[in-house]
Amino acid sequence: MTVESVEAIDNVKGKGERDVTDLTLLPGSHSFPFAFQLPQQPIPSPFETRFGHVRYTATATVSLRRSLGNKVYNTVVVFNMAGPTVDLNQMAGVELGVQRTFEHRDFLGLTGRQTEVTIGLPKQGYVPGERIYVTGHVDNSSGQKQTRTFEARLVERITYIRSYGTYFQKANLAIASSRVKLRKGEKTDFSIGPLLIPPVPSTGLPGCNLIDIEYYVKVRDCKASHTVKHPVTVGTVPLREPSLHSGGEPPHDGQTKQATGQASPSRHFAATAAPVQDYMMTFEEGMKFEVVDDIVQGRSAPLYNYFHMPDKPPDTSAVKV
Repeated sequence: MTVESVEAIDNVKGKGERDVTDLTLLPGSHSFPFAFQLPQQPIPSPFETRFGHVRYTATATVSLRRSLGNKVYNTVVVFNMAGPTVDLNQMAGVELGVQRTFEHRDFLGLTGRQTEVTIGLPKQGYVPGERIYVTGHVDNSSGQKQTRTFEARLVERITYIRSYGTYFQKANLAIASSRVKLRKGEKTDFSIGPLLIPPVPSTGLPGCNLIDIEYYVKVRDCKASHTVKHPVTVGTVPLREPSLHSGGEPPHDGQTKQATGQASPSRHFAATAAPVQDYMMTFEEGMKFEVVDDIVQGRSAPLYNYFHMPDKPPDTSAVKV
């Protein structure tokens, strides 16, 4: 099967663009400055796969007119763009946890005794460099000892939108597993992870209407062959930690809330919270891959914000939802 790449080209003219027909240059080095005015609307961050890409290039052309024959020189330079800011603190509900519960009956479901399994996430908004921990709870009412293995995957799902249909591509960005042993009638909490988020573009690839990107955590209970999926949002500005010392009302009354898609409760943040240090990193660096497919001469791999986030395994005894 042959899949064509998705491509759309926008040209931005610079202030220094000119057509001079009578220019005589003396021997030596010459400079002709120019500048580009970027569009006012959001422009997407660079993106590269074999099926589609977002690239930014600047082309300089020099035409030499000589008596013995004209000569044209072209130089193409690829550069990076930061892309739109995706502030997780401005998105409703991503700071809330989410969980899902399912039941598993042994002996082909013929017995009345069952095992109840709950799989969740402590929050739904993350940034590259942050670690995702899956939280879980198992209530073993099956009447027998058992060992359950859980596998978690951070999945990137890319949708390429074309005039004659769509094409989907999936990639596993991180994988982790956990084994839980339970005695008869025992209840236990557990966690799976960490799932480290590599340098990747933001959810949705803002500014691009031809490519859409989704992220989700997929957890499989290998004993029950049951799968749970929790979508996550990847942004460029991390969630700030709530503080009880920033003045005003306490941020929360301690009661748990289930994420339902409604507006998130009000939160209070410390006014002097120290910013998290971030830097630019390529996807290949984050995934320990080498850039071997330079489609454009002089191409540099796309750069994305990557944060030095502290590793904070969750308290599995109390998951906020």
